[in-house]
Amino acid sequence: MHNKLASEEDLKYFQTSLCSNEEDAKGLLNIKQEAFKELNLLVPDIVTGQLPEDVFASALIPSDFNRGKEVVAVKASDNGDCLYNVTSIALCGDESLTLLLRLLVAGELFFNSKYYAEHPVFCETSGDTNISVETPFSITLKRQAEKKFSETQDKCEAVKVQALSTCTVGEWSSFLNLLALASVISRPLCSVYPDVNFRYRKLLHRIVIPRLSLESEIPLGQVNILWSRAGGFDNCPGTWYEPNHFVPIINKWKANDKDKEKHGKSSKKVNTVKPKSQPTLFSFQKKLTTTRETPPSKPVQTSSFVRAISIQSCLAPVSYKDSG
Repeated sequence: MHNKLASEEDLKYFQTSLCSNEEDAKGLLNIKQEAFKELNLLVPDIVTGQLPEDVFASALIPSDFNRGKEVVAVKASDNGDCLYNVTSIALCGDESLTLLLRLLVAGELFFNSKYYAEHPVFCETSGDTNISVETPFSITLKRQAEKKFSETQDKCEAVKVQALSTCTVGEWSSFLNLLALASVISRPLCSVYPDVNFRYRKLLHRIVIPRLSLESEIPLGQVNILWSRAGGFDNCPGTWYEPNHFVPIINKWKANDKDKEKHGKSSKKVNTVKPKSQPTLFSFQKKLTTTRETPPSKPVQTSSFVRAISIQSCLAPVSYKDSG
């Protein structure tokens, strides 16, 4: 339906323009922003139809998210574009907006790099956990951007490096992309992290407000995105829960229980690019070794965690009030 709004060629041209001619890049970005606005996607409640449940991901939904609500996670393609696949599903019921959202997020990061370099969530997390503000910023970066920050200590340049990598189809996303995505769709995003014993869960488990957060500019309704895993748990002894996939969370009545039907059967496939190796959305162990912070508390024992998930009872939940 919306596949022609952006293409892989658009993304390549946009990436080149960001490096060589920013005015051309701004021109293309303005055209794509107007195209997105014309879609008039007012509320995510339009999501209906064949949405097969992701049963494994549904078991990961923490109790502090679904208070008084019947919600489920639904399937999204795990092809490296999953953050944008998820958001497209939430907005229009299929993955046809994936490439357009990817381009818009790249532009949002690049041309507002100063804002994302000093995003309010970094100060919040620093104050709540008594760590330096550079640590949460570093955690939100992808490998290339984190390397740039480590070499230069220039946060804006690191954000721009992440923006450039975002222009590549199949390139996985980190929390910084999610922060920009809220601004692109002009509505709150609820980043939902499973209830596991992870030191920086407060950073990732929160409602993200758009950059332009005037009340009149934010439509009712929010997009809910769960940090999940494709392929189930890692059964190796002593491992932590490491997400490598995003899925949308919707009200249960919208989901279709015909799990065997593939999502987006009636629409064209967004892309067929084979994703790069993606063991995790970001490597917590690598990033923690680049800071002076201690590692998260001791690893969750896989067997007990699986049992806890199966009965929907996890560790003490984090309230949205505490996490911002």
